[in-house]
Amino acid sequence: ARATLAATMEGRLQQVVTAIEEMSSRGELSKLLAHLQAQEEVLIQAMPQLDDLLPVLNPATHTLGMVFILHCKAAAVPLSNLQAVNTFLSQCRTVLLGGDPEQIRTIPKEFVAVCNKFSAAAIAIKSPLVAVRPLMAAAAALQPGPTHFTPLHAEFLKVCILAKTYTAAVPMLQQPLLQVDKAATMVAPRDLRLWQRRLALSRPSQSRSR
Repeated sequence: ARATLAATMEGRLQQVVTAIEEMSSRGELSKLLAHLQAQEEVLIQAMPQLDDLLPVLNPATHTLGMVFILHCKAAAVPLSNLQAVNTFLSQCRTVLLGGDPEQIRTIPKEFVAVCNKFSAAAIAIKSPLVAVRPLMAAAAALQPGPTHFTPLHAEFLKVCILAKTYTAAVPMLQQPLLQVDKAATMVAPRDLRLWQRRLALSRPSQSRSR
């Protein structure tokens, strides 16, 4: 019975991979997202096998699918388990640095959640520097336009402060972030408050680092 169950689950996961590959290649992103949402329970039940799915996919062309899989996995990653954290960081880093912005903006809620867990994981192992470049790329990918503020701007600034790498934050701090779009970026009033607070913390440090 166990062998039959395992074979059934493997077949379902292969169907998920095939759907990601085929719908991504045809640009059917909304249809793919709806399909993955319908398969979310299957992915959660197959949690141990998700690590085997991700290497099969290409972060540049299968971004939406990989983000959705990482989102299913994120809540279950124990921050006290160093091996699990390092695996998750590596998987996320690939997508954050090499993902397709159009696909990322199709799945903003899940993408922001994945990025927040990525940041928390890096901080948990006392390696905030690991998250700096990926979160900077993630914030830019999520922006509908260059003047949009996103929740990831505040998260990026947090890891810069914790890593004491203030110069890395300068390009973002020089952007005129004048637009807020909740539907497109999942931004909330709390994100703006955190950004302002962290901005105040980073400015004296920037002056000292010059």
